[in-house]
Amino acid sequence: MSNINYDDYIEIVPAFIALKKQRIAKGFTQQQVADYSKISTRQYIRFESGEKFLLQASARSVLSICSMLEIDPLSFVCKYEE
Repeated sequence: MSNINYDDYIEIVPAFIALKKQRIAKGFTQQQVADYSKISTRQYIRFESGEKFLLQASARSVLSICSMLEIDPLSFVCKYEE
């Protein structure tokens, strides 16, 4: 079993910080994002507060949220540089 050097991982901004920052920058309310993504406002609030991870949602929900906020959905996946 090989040892993983965690220093090689790229640090990424937590999804909940990116969601809130981008939503505010775009001028949307939490309700608007939730409605567009066909999820409850409470569910969206949980993503934005960090109470629930965005990647626990359905692919449709993640892609809808990312589409409205113009965020690359792959930015929420850990990347490893070789």
